[in-house]
Amino acid sequence: MRKATLFARIAVAQGVLAAAAGLAASPADAATTYYVQGTNGTLAIQSQPAVNHVVGWLNNGAAVQVVCQINNGGTDPYDGLTSRTWDELTSGNWVYDWYISTPPQGSDGYSPGVPHCAGPLPLTTSIAVPSLAVGGIQAHGYTAGPLYNDGPGFTNANRAESLAAAENSGYCQDLAMANTDFSWLWPDINYVARWPGDALSNGRSVTSYPIVGAVVVFRPGNHYWSATHYWNYGDGHVAMVVKVDATSYTVAEFNFNLGGGGRYIMDFRRIPWPDPYPSWGDGASVAGFIR
Repeated sequence: MRKATLFARIAVAQGVLAAAAGLAASPADAATTYYVQGTNGTLAIQSQPAVNHVVGWLNNGAAVQVVCQINNGGTDPYDGLTSRTWDELTSGNWVYDWYISTPPQGSDGYSPGVPHCAGPLPLTTSIAVPSLAVGGIQAHGYTAGPLYNDGPGFTNANRAESLAAAENSGYCQDLAMANTDFSWLWPDINYVARWPGDALSNGRSVTSYPIVGAVVVFRPGNHYWSATHYWNYGDGHVAMVVKVDATSYTVAEFNFNLGGGGRYIMDFRRIPWPDPYPSWGDGASVAGFIR
């Protein structure tokens, strides 16, 4: 972050963060009615496709309007279920597909006939991303990239900040601006809590899951990535998603003062996903992934 100004001034816009926590709802007329089944009485409605993000409850037998599915959400450890399939509702919230009357999941995790959630397309990286242990951090050096090849919705020629300017400034926002075309963020450059709302206002996607090429906006405070370790994001932090797998994502970032990183230094860091301890410390760590 820009410590000279941001740490004293940033305010967390709770309404913006709540709106950005999930995918934008798809049109209701694209939904299909299914029913809650097989529960012990109720099924949680989640703001993200993972447990521990409860925003409401549905009774067994209740009708739901399913828009689409993903097959890479969180598991259900409370019931010992390993499926990662979640259904997005017209509200933009999520339910665990195991307890929905959609057709049985195939080997790919999808229910035949249920649309796949489209979501934004990922970019490809133009930089070698190390293989780290979850929680691992590796300093890369005094560079802002480039991180990505030209791809869907982005060309390096249209980056919002030059690589040289980003390297001279060295804050987390600079790395994000040097590897996106998000020039509309400049008015709120020192207020990253506002970035998800700004993105939605400018027609960009804010997802609840990581995508290569996305800017991840971390909420302020302490956020646990294991039962015994947490990361402190101060008054907020942003980074670039450069790798995604079934249980984690890796970011490139400036100004993260661990593992040899810091201002001007780009590091890589591997983060477990979904958020393993969203109710510990200062709560869920991610406000949204902007793509």
